[in-house]
Amino acid sequence: MLIVPANGSAIVHVPSEEGTPVTEGGLPAVSVPGIRVMGREGDCEVLLVGSGSYQFKSFYETSRHK
Repeated sequence: MLIVPANGSAIVHVPSEEGTPVTEGGLPAVSVPGIRVMGREGDCEVLLVGSGSYQFKSFYETSRHK
């Protein structure tokens, strides 16, 4: 779980397979208010998030990335 303090923001790198959704609270992160998808960097989806509590989930097969 990620907690961003009041009046704060964070850039979050979530390991994920390209083409698969990163979710927060069971919804695609792209549709959650307060989350902005910035793009990809390497094997990660990069998100800008505002203050609040977040629990991200993604699909990432580690055996493919060794």
